[in-house]
Amino acid sequence: MQEKTRWAIIVCCLVMVFFVGLPGWAAEKEPAVGQVMGNLKFPKAMSDEDAKYLGVKAGQEFTLQEVAAPYLLVESFNTA
Repeated sequence: MQEKTRWAIIVCCLVMVFFVGLPGWAAEKEPAVGQVMGNLKFPKAMSDEDAKYLGVKAGQEFTLQEVAAPYLLVESFNTA
């Protein structure tokens, strides 16, 4: 009985280490300054004012390269 209990405790500990440590192992490194981002395609701007603010054509899809700005801050959320 003690042998089964010992193995159960070891297995539980290994499972906990695996699930607690897995996100850290899978995490990507932080983005670097000047890192190039892919040319993402976005749906049309929400309004004509938004399109004008971004410097893109109203009512059309646009990419990051089309946004008329010297600097661009992109905030990304993982919803999956």
